[in-house]
Formats: sequence, structure tokens, C-alpha cells
Amino acid sequence: MTVLTDCLRDIEQLFDVAVLDQYGVLHNGIEPYPFANAALDFLKDSGKAFAILSNSGKRAELNKDRICRLGVRLDRNCLVETSGEACWRDFDAAELVVSPGNRQTAFPVETKVGDAKGWAAGNRHIEIVSNLDRADTVLLMGMPEPERLDDVFNMFERAIVQNLPLICTNPDRLSTGRNGTLPSPGILADRFGELGGRVIWYGKPHPRVFEVVRDRFPDVDPRRILMIGDSMEHDIAGAKRAGWSTAFVRGGIHAEEFRHAPGNDSILATLQQLANRSDCFAPDFSLPELR
Repeated sequence: MTVLTDCLRDIEQLFDVAVLDQYGVLHNGIEPYPFANAALDFLKDSGKAFAILSNSGKRAELNKDRICRLGVRLDRNCLVETSGEACWRDFDAAELVVSPGNRQTAFPVETKVGDAKGWAAGNRHIEIVSNLDRADTVLLMGMPEPERLDDVFNMFERAIVQNLPLICTNPDRLSTGRNGTLPSPGILADRFGELGGRVIWYGKPHPRVFEVVRDRFPDVDPRRILMIGDSMEHDIAGAKRAGWSTAFVRGGIHAEEFRHAPGNDSILATLQQLANRSDCFAPDFSLPELR
């Protein structure tokens, strides 16, 4: 059964490494949550290692810079890992291969024109192309503007006819904003799969990003790594499968559901419902917010 706790201090003896999601845990996309920096200070002061693991299609340093600009206090040497970074490195090491030959080509789906070319810069084995007929794969790394979605869906159908896979570097279906939730790229990847296409996933809950972070802490028992996240489907399910401990933050993407669960019994029942919906075990711990 999930243990309900108010803060990380209450469970500090039960983990050695904390791995934190960013959106919905550290910040809402606009500013840090009220106690986020105090929680990071506590981890530092108590000698805990910690890392940020984000389902972002962009590279790690860009995310780290953005997190800091929002007001989250990260040390210079803090590990930030993103799904986009893991994908970039696997392409660069020729561990992700979608077609014969030394150079892979990708047709991008991105939030801003140029995001994908910036992401691919310096990579030895991936090139971004603007013509689908030249592509070996579709690269879905960001959510396009709503008025572009019809064009994206038409492109999906052409890509499937050409037997191109789609690489999704952000499996999130919803993200947290100041005014609620917003659609995210995972929704589009699901659509590609429903149309009959093959999707290659990078990001939580899929194993690769958990392996990348785990490799940075080789001497730590996986059960002593604590994943702190607000998505049962991505953070908790993926960490459970990796053998990590888990702490669910109720004030993120599922905050509205917990507003109607004021007592502990209701909170536990809602946690179990979310876990059942995500086909995973309930989290080991749950906090109202990161603190």
C-alpha cells in the first residue's frame, strides 16, 4: 500500500538517489512550485544525489538552462537527462539505426521550425530533411500548432505508405501549464500507431531513459533510487518496471482528481485507480507536492 507523506524528509532514510520529473514536480512551465527549491536544498544538505529526468524532445543542456531560467536552483554539475538527449546519443553512437547506411535522415514534427535542426547539430549519423521522400523516419519531438495538425495527419498517412517508422521523443500525452493541461506529442504518436505505423519510443515509461540514468549510479541498489513524478503512466509505471522506488506528486497533472479526494482513504483509492488505469502497481509513496 502507498505510504502518504508530507515531505521528503520523512522518507530520507529509504533512498540514496532522487530522480525528479520537471513539469508538474519542479515547475509548472512558468515558475517553480512553492517548495521545489527548498526540497532541492534539502537533498543537497542531506547528501543525496539527484537528477532530473524529463520527457522532452530537446537536448539536456537546453532543458537545464530553461529550468534554471524559470527560477529552479540547480548546481552546474546536476545531471539533467531528457528523452531527446538519449535519442541524440543513440543516433550518434549508431545504436539507433532505421535504415542501411552511415547517415540516417529524419522528417521533423516540431513546435518551432528549426527545433529539429538545432537538436541534430553535431550528430554524426542523423540529418534533418524537409522532404518526406528523402526521409528514413519521421522524428516527432514537439507539438505543432493546432492549425498544422491536418497537414501532420496527412503526412502520417504518406509516411506509413512509404513504410517509415516514427520516432517519438516525448511520450507524454498531456503536460502541465499554469491554466491546466495541454496536449503533448504522445497523442500524435498514438495516432500514428492507430493508422498502422511503427512507433519507436524514447522517454518515460519506456526503458531506455531509465537505463541511461541508472548507468550514472552503477553502485546504487535500484531499489534505493527514488523516482519522484506526477504521471502514473510515465514516471511511476516506468520506474516500477526499472525496479526503482517511486513517489507520486499529487499536485501536478492529476491535481484536479485529488481535489475531490480530501481524506486519506479517498487519496489512496484515487492512487489505486490511476495505477490500474496505467497498468502498474501503486506508488510506494505519495506527497501533495514536492517539499
